[in-house]
Amino acid sequence: MSNFKIVLEENIGKILNNLQIGIKIPILPEFNKYIYETFMNYNVKALLMQENKQVVGITILFSDNEILFFGFFGILNHSKDKIQFLTNTLIEFAREKEYKLIRGPVNIPIIIFGFGFMEEGSNKQIWIGKPINPPLYQKILLKNGFYVKYVEDTYLAKLNRFDLEKLQLNFDEFEYINVNRETLKKYLPRMIELHMNNMPDYSQITPNTPENVKTLFDYIFDHGKSYMVWVVKYKPTNKIVATGHMAPNPFMKDKNGNLNSVSFEHLVVDKEYQGKGIAVFIYSKTMELAIDPKGNGLKFATGSYGKDNKKIISYIKNYMDGKLERRHVILEYNFLKSEEIEKFKLEPFQSEI
Repeated sequence: MSNFKIVLEENIGKILNNLQIGIKIPILPEFNKYIYETFMNYNVKALLMQENKQVVGITILFSDNEILFFGFFGILNHSKDKIQFLTNTLIEFAREKEYKLIRGPVNIPIIIFGFGFMEEGSNKQIWIGKPINPPLYQKILLKNGFYVKYVEDTYLAKLNRFDLEKLQLNFDEFEYINVNRETLKKYLPRMIELHMNNMPDYSQITPNTPENVKTLFDYIFDHGKSYMVWVVKYKPTNKIVATGHMAPNPFMKDKNGNLNSVSFEHLVVDKEYQGKGIAVFIYSKTMELAIDPKGNGLKFATGSYGKDNKKIISYIKNYMDGKLERRHVILEYNFLKSEEIEKFKLEPFQSEI
């Protein structure tokens, strides 16, 4: 271990030069501006691990109050000893700075690079927001006092147009509205409110700063289509009761180079309006725009949800023929060692693809 050295790097350019070590998702040149914006917003630093003056490992760091977040946790050639060394350094850094929790990996901007360590048996096809790594990483962190904080399952579905008339549900009181760059400002406060009030605490992984939200939607509007962000209004009260968005997947296109796959990032329905088929209403309206009557347009989508989100998973399976294809876990370390920590019990993962 004597040849290993850790450098705390604050220069974003130098961090970016080594960032690919920590993620298998390609860091395309057009992604750089979103990385810079997000890293600046979160005041990101990095632990660069060197061996004989060569950078062989990296993890980024950013914080929110008493939580130290880490991400892009990677080692060249995935050496067990080097992963252990970087793990030790991460824990000691957080201890010295007196953080109460360490949480990650969170690979900001999440809409591009996602979060979590991938579970063994998952689909390893490159996809937006779906990190890929060998299971050795989480195994080492778990042996060093980390525990599973959050489990997210990803489903893959073939997309198609859906006729609402086949359902015995009435959506006359609801209005589907596409949100574009110009109208985002009007709807964004309510979109954030819906997310904060209707998603469980354990699913709110990162600080949700307005600046980070801006970066998220900049990516969608720059690289996606007009149908990729939406809200639903309940007409009798003129209230927005649901929202969601998709992320374009640049790593899978048709033979003509056109976008044909996306990742469903969020679908949030106000608790008062859940159970009324609004998810089906949204899917039908979105696919009318994304797929023409001849079937041209989007072909595939992934959707990632907390593994215990039974309602949305049932919808994905029943209405979109979704198949479980990946699982990611967020880990946490607690310096207080409380016995009251909520932990997930992991069962062996099996892809349905």
